[in-house]
Amino acid sequence: MDAPTSLRYRMLSGLPVSDYVGKTTLTDLDGSTGITWTITLTPRFPGVAFAVRLGIGRLVRGLVAEAERRARSSSAAPSNHETEG
Repeated sequence: MDAPTSLRYRMLSGLPVSDYVGKTTLTDLDGSTGITWTITLTPRFPGVAFAVRLGIGRLVRGLVAEAERRARSSSAAPSNHETEG
């Protein structure tokens, strides 16, 4: 795995929260990649934190599933490289 292996970010607008900080960390797991995603936030209204985490969690799971699908399909595709003999 090549550096960088983590990304930290802040959301400045778009959700009813403040102090939103996220971090995504990639780790090598014997030939595959582990993804750890964490966020901290301060809700502006009661119940917002749960809803935001639920929505973002679904988004992240969808992105990971799509990345896995693409990785599987690209590893199964025949190579475009030909050798001359």
